[in-house]
Amino acid sequence: MTEHRRPGRYPAEMRDRAVRMVFEAEGHSSSQWEAIVSVSGKLGMTSETLRRWVRRVEVDEGRRGGVTSDERVAQGERDLEGGFGFLRGRARRPKEMILFIDTHRERFGVEPICRTLQFAPSTYWSSKRRPVCARKIRDEYPRRRSPGCIGTTFRSMGLQRSGHS
Repeated sequence: MTEHRRPGRYPAEMRDRAVRMVFEAEGHSSSQWEAIVSVSGKLGMTSETLRRWVRRVEVDEGRRGGVTSDERVAQGERDLEGGFGFLRGRARRPKEMILFIDTHRERFGVEPICRTLQFAPSTYWSSKRRPVCARKIRDEYPRRRSPGCIGTTFRSMGLQRSGHS
């Protein structure tokens, strides 16, 4: 089965090149932020996007303290580039998550499932306490129509033509 994940806006090669350009421009600039603003303007991206990429590379290479990308993935945090894990390839839909929990709650329990899916148990329980909205009730039950309703409507609007009786 193919993965239907939307690719990021910028290719990985462009990210690497932009970060390299910032590190090279730091020698010619008075601050790293000035270099980031300059490079981001040349490449047509926001300064904040490039700043986050630079920070991530600095942490991964040991230039700055923090949790590296590999450690974040090992700890179970979402990998923003790879999108690993259950229901991660697309936007997480609460209705699907709640249906999944309902299906498996007898076997595993709600809280362990929510912990594994990184889904707040309070979201699940509030959906169960919430009353069913009138629109959903109305949509689930088809309206009862009398057989002569449509013909009567056409005649009353003066649209009686041949073929419509």
